[in-house]
Amino acid sequence: MWVTRAWIVVQCLGEPKTWYGVPGEAAEFFEDSMRKSAPELFEQSPDLLHQLTTIMNPNIFMSMGVPVVKTHQGAGEFVVTFPRAYHAGFNQGYNFAEAVNFCPADWRQCVFSHEELICKIAADPDSLDFHLAAATHKDMLVMVDNEKKLRKRLLDMIYYQVSLTYPPIFSTNGNVACQPVQKKSRHTKLFKSHQQLCGLH
Repeated sequence: MWVTRAWIVVQCLGEPKTWYGVPGEAAEFFEDSMRKSAPELFEQSPDLLHQLTTIMNPNIFMSMGVPVVKTHQGAGEFVVTFPRAYHAGFNQGYNFAEAVNFCPADWRQCVFSHEELICKIAADPDSLDFHLAAATHKDMLVMVDNEKKLRKRLLDMIYYQVSLTYPPIFSTNGNVACQPVQKKSRHTKLFKSHQQLCGLH
């Protein structure tokens, strides 16, 4: 079957495994080719590629211009399959392998905003049971504390930039004379912040 899961696979012992792979940048081309080759299957199951049940001869894809690579994995060897890189294969005999999912560093950010979720839950408190309300309250307190720290850092950065942009002017007697600065409003809009920072001088 053709799948796109991200795996690190080590073959511990036994006969080789044959792998076929399609690079991630060709994933859409691969998917289109699969749909063209078996349109009736996709009419019945539009999410067929996510069901992990479909195999097709790699030669069909290569004849359509899809790049396909092949390797044989022996005992003691690793194969790494990356996200969006479709792969399929078969065992040439009895073997034993172990696999673990992984994610690259750029996947560390969540696929949805946790802060947004908490705010939306908190916006409808009457619908919450006690345990969910308590958990939401706890997360909201952490979020507010983080927000205060981030706002302070932002103000410190702005004050620092203003001090570099508008250095103090010294008068003839050595005292610091304040340079007049035109006041400007600074705006930032985040999910949990909508604030106007002004009067920086």
